[in-house]
Amino acid sequence: MGRIARTLTKNVGQRTLRAFASMAGARCARAAVVLAALLCLSVPSAHAQQSTSQQAAKTQRLLDIADSPLPGAEPARLPSHDSSTGGPGDINYELRERPATPAQINLSTTVETTVENRTTNAVSGGGARAPADGPRATPAKDAAPAAALEFRALVAQTVGHDLPVFGESLFGAESALKDVDPLTVPADYRIGPGDQLLIRAWGQISIDFQGAVSRSGTVFLTGIGEVSVAGLRLDEARDLLRGVVSTQYRDFQLTVSLAQLRDIRVYLSGFVASPGVHTLPSTATALSGLLAAGGPAPSADLRAIEVRRDGRTVAVLDSYRFLLQGDKSGDPQLLPGDVLYLPPARGFAAIAGSVRRPAIYHLAATTTLGELLDDAGGTTVTADLLQARIERFVDGKRTVVDVDGDPRRSVQPLRDGDIVLLVPASPRFEASITVSGHVAVPLRQPWRPGMTVSDALPNADALMPYATWSERNARNPLSGVADARDASAVPPRLSEVDWDHAAIERIDPRTQRLSRIEFDLGAALAAPHGAADPQLQAGDTLLIYGEDEFAQPERKRVRMVRVEGEVAVPGVYSMAVGESLRDAIARAGGPTPEAYLYGTVLSRASARAQEAERLKQAVDQAEEDYDRFLATRSRDVVSQEDALVSGNETGNARALIARLRAVQPIGRVVFALDEEIADASGLPALPLEDGDVVRIPRRTETVTIAGAVFQQGTQLWKAGADAGDYLREAGGTRPHADRSQIVVLHADGTVRPLHRGLGGARIHPGDSILVPENVDRTPLGRRLREWTTLFYQMTLGAAALTVIRN
Repeated sequence: MGRIARTLTKNVGQRTLRAFASMAGARCARAAVVLAALLCLSVPSAHAQQSTSQQAAKTQRLLDIADSPLPGAEPARLPSHDSSTGGPGDINYELRERPATPAQINLSTTVETTVENRTTNAVSGGGARAPADGPRATPAKDAAPAAALEFRALVAQTVGHDLPVFGESLFGAESALKDVDPLTVPADYRIGPGDQLLIRAWGQISIDFQGAVSRSGTVFLTGIGEVSVAGLRLDEARDLLRGVVSTQYRDFQLTVSLAQLRDIRVYLSGFVASPGVHTLPSTATALSGLLAAGGPAPSADLRAIEVRRDGRTVAVLDSYRFLLQGDKSGDPQLLPGDVLYLPPARGFAAIAGSVRRPAIYHLAATTTLGELLDDAGGTTVTADLLQARIERFVDGKRTVVDVDGDPRRSVQPLRDGDIVLLVPASPRFEASITVSGHVAVPLRQPWRPGMTVSDALPNADALMPYATWSERNARNPLSGVADARDASAVPPRLSEVDWDHAAIERIDPRTQRLSRIEFDLGAALAAPHGAADPQLQAGDTLLIYGEDEFAQPERKRVRMVRVEGEVAVPGVYSMAVGESLRDAIARAGGPTPEAYLYGTVLSRASARAQEAERLKQAVDQAEEDYDRFLATRSRDVVSQEDALVSGNETGNARALIARLRAVQPIGRVVFALDEEIADASGLPALPLEDGDVVRIPRRTETVTIAGAVFQQGTQLWKAGADAGDYLREAGGTRPHADRSQIVVLHADGTVRPLHRGLGGARIHPGDSILVPENVDRTPLGRRLREWTTLFYQMTLGAAALTVIRN
């Protein structure tokens, strides 16, 4: 087996050397030596007993051969073989000249970075940028779960939801910083070998140069010569070139810009997502390079990113300075051959609850609780600073550690695995009282010892809600655009405070039970700090009620009554408790000589509501009766004439029901006066209600006759005449009149039927006589047919009995 391995190694090395020597001469042979050394290292040797020092000596001899100068060597780039035509062993190489002074680098990484395998992207499988015709390398993932992920799961179990690791959005796969334009050149960028400059001059001299800075750091300008620009900024290179040209020419303009940046190769090691060699733009810094190369591993220390150069650490970057403060001053620019090393994280601490940025944070060498709160943006205003807790692992067991004093100023050091919890403060108000209900502005006030209800409500203005004033203002518009308000209307009753009833809600601090203490609000404000003014305790809620919140007794209601018609001063009057209809008329100046007190109308809102409900019930019952009656009549239809009559009756009944439903109740209170009265003392002493309307009509000398009479209309009133006299004057009743249902509608609102036919009822001025129609009448012809049918059926029945008997 060892002989086969040695033969394979020798054959592969010889074939590789011959192929490269024939294609590119000595320079390619030199690279082939390096490749052969790599293959020798990668193929297992049969001489496993050979010492490590002997293997290293052989490898070093190969490298010495590769480093030896070859005459006439020029940079060469080997053509890449198309994967569609080449075999699986075809490899594309890019050969570059080595620097004049090679850096001290590790043997294995030297081999990996010197020869680039276009098929596998990089010999090491690291993060070198893949060409367009080759697949990208897949970053290696940690096989074991990271400590940060383990701790994250523990935090999620503790706080009830997942907390992010602070900074993962910056280094995550969706980070927008990975797409930063590599051609963006910072102001302090230093020109180096490989950068392409664009130098142009016009005037006495014409220069149009575009080329790369040589390995020696110079550019050659025709007619000027070599100028060293390596290590200069663009502005410094422009000044230098202008000075060199000005020694030979005058009156010219010169500009210098970068046409293309060089690439550099850096190394990533430690806890990174993709360790190995990475090709980056020359403008890359430690932070941007880490981002472009795949970012850190979950368990890397983001607070101690090391930049190593020539075997020593030149910078230690704390990414939290950039994440928390936007400070990028400690982010150095990378140079070729630099090493980015990420050590393992020192530890993680989580903070949750009433903080502005709950998350899991990396711990620095010494991180205190106050510093962690600063990293989290501080506490919210609802945080209970006296209830801060730290959950900690001590000897493998979870414990809870109290925080002494204000956690924002705490210097208590944190440990790996700590979970800091800040709970929100209780919403209970301390040392305050709440005024609520029927008040101008429901609010909280500071409480002080000895504070009473009168202190919380200094005046009556505090008891009038703003909405009441807004409603009142809306009902009294002054703008010419708005509709003018009817000032004669009864003003609506606005919400008013209940002066007799208020309450204090109090929570017993020992039992936490709610109690309510009732008191007389009017008495409390009438005598401040007196016996009727209860003292308040911290946390009390003062409840002020409005009169409309409870059904109030009549004695407490404000009455606004409208009096109009034949009175001396019509208007709207405020009536005291117990004042009656007579008092309202007297308040309006008494009746005029033309007043007809017998026809006084009192409209009341409560009566109108009751009347509407009863009217609805009556119409519903009438509709049900008509439906039942019409259903019975339809069963008796035996001819076309009967069907026509039944259809007409149905239509009339539906029309009548519709008219009855359209009737609007007036809410009139009937006085039932027996005779005409001469003054208001004859009216009943009826107490008035809020919103009542009293209307006294002018005296009339007419009587109205309507209904099934030959002459409907209005007749002059005659003293001593009864209802029969007026009906006879109207031509009498019609044949289809229902004489048993004639009624008299008196001017005082009463309705009396005529029990004795066409007379007997005394008629007053303004009365009306109504003669209804008989809706259940049957024509004479139909009655004869019904009697004939009945007689015929009886005859057939008698004949049948005779036949049966015989």
